[in-house]
Amino acid sequence: MQKRALEWYNPNVAAIEDTRTAPGIDDLRRLIADAAAWCGSRGTPKQARDSLRSLQLADGARRFREARGASDEHLREAVGEVVVARAALLGAGRRPLPKGSLLLYSPVGNWMDGAAEYVTAGFYDDRDQPPWDCWLAFVSEDPDVPSNWYASYLVAWIPERMVAVADDGVAVAPGESLAWAAAVDTPLVRRLREAGLV
Repeated sequence: MQKRALEWYNPNVAAIEDTRTAPGIDDLRRLIADAAAWCGSRGTPKQARDSLRSLQLADGARRFREARGASDEHLREAVGEVVVARAALLGAGRRPLPKGSLLLYSPVGNWMDGAAEYVTAGFYDDRDQPPWDCWLAFVSEDPDVPSNWYASYLVAWIPERMVAVADDGVAVAPGESLAWAAAVDTPLVRRLREAGLV
């Protein structure tokens, strides 16, 4: 079961949907469940800066941060490193889908002004990146999507108890670096809506 959840990150395994651009809906369900199981009771608004940035998952997050301006493939690999490490630490098992919201982060739309970091007491970092414990996938969409900011983006699952804090950052982030999936129209988000995940 856990192996199937990670197929999207393995270029040698053919998934039902295109493994180079976006995960399938079943993959995302498993990734959301894994993120929720990992985050558990870690994320608290009073400890927004550190509570969802586990040291055990930091290597992939560091690679993502250092890959600014790199190809989508490099960014996808860095996020995959976080996801694979989290799954390995959790071990196999079926997990329920929790309450929470899907957030999109566009490195292209990031102005690095620190506003989202400031108003959320560090929930976002100085580049508007959400905490890596919540990361699900880095998605490359068709470059002709309605918003160029979301031609490629990071998908993160935000625990319900952290949504208000995260929303404060979405409200002040300049450009379009942060958006709730429900507010964006991309091919993946349309599929998520159809599946009842947005």
